[in-house]
Order: sequence, then structure tokens, then C-alpha cells
Amino acid sequence: VSLWLAAWEKAIRDRDFSGGAELFAEDAQGFGTITFFTQSRDDLISNQWRPVWSRTSEFTFDRDLMRAIVSKNQTVATAIAPWTSNGKNPDGSPRIRQGRCTVVLQREDTSEPWLCVHTHFSNWPSGADEIILAKMREDEAAKPPQVSAGPKSRCDCSSGVSESR
Repeated sequence: VSLWLAAWEKAIRDRDFSGGAELFAEDAQGFGTITFFTQSRDDLISNQWRPVWSRTSEFTFDRDLMRAIVSKNQTVATAIAPWTSNGKNPDGSPRIRQGRCTVVLQREDTSEPWLCVHTHFSNWPSGADEIILAKMREDEAAKPPQVSAGPKSRCDCSSGVSESR
């Protein structure tokens, strides 16, 4: 899952729309920072990616804070991650963009690559950017890695620790 995020991050940074499209199912749906609802990969590309990626640089997922839940058969995964980038205001002046995302990935079996079927991107709530991110990092640094038993598999992909719940 972390490798999928790294590949998508690279596509965003390089403004590689075809490379990004290869990571998504044709019928992928999503919510974006500027779109209310998208109903296909082409819709995502036209109405979210093209307008945003053209005004964005240095896009980065915070993989230290990324979390993923992977199904037992490893064919469905959900990941959440904060992200940052440099953006432009409508007048062209620079601004820092920060937010969070959820991605849902699927594949037929473990020999197949992950394809994204849903994304949900949002900006941090206004005024909360630095306070929330600093608190998340502080809380994360204070936690020891944990492993517990149970039916669901959870992967802390930043440390390579898998835990079951």
C-alpha cells in the first residue's frame, strides 16, 4: 500500500496523468478538494487532477503518519494519510496546501497490482493545519509499536509493523 502511495505521489509531482491513471480502476469514484463527486477515472482526471496538479508542486504523502487496513486475503486495502504541497492562489501567489486523504484499493488476487477504486481528499480544516499536524506527530512519537491478536489485519506501513485486531 505504501508503494502504491509512493507511485501516485510521483505521478502527481511529475504531472503524469497517464501514469496516475494506470493506478486507478476505470470506474473509480471520489471526492476531491475542488470536486463535489466524481464518477469515473476520466472524471477524476478532468475535473480534479488537471486543474489541481497544474497549480501544485512538491506534493508529498506523510508516510510516517499513513495507516492502512488490509483484508485477510489481501485483495482490499484502505489507507489514510496526511499530505502537503505547494499551491497557487487564484491570483498566482504561492500558498502551502495541507490536507488528508483516504484511498480504497482493490485487486483480484495478490499477484495483481493494487488499483484505486475510491479517493477522498480534503484540505485541513481552516486554521488547524499546523496545530493538528504537530499534535499528530507528537502523539505518534510517544507511542510504542504494538501488536495484538484478532481477525482483522492492520499494517503500520511506515514502520513495517503489522497488527491484527
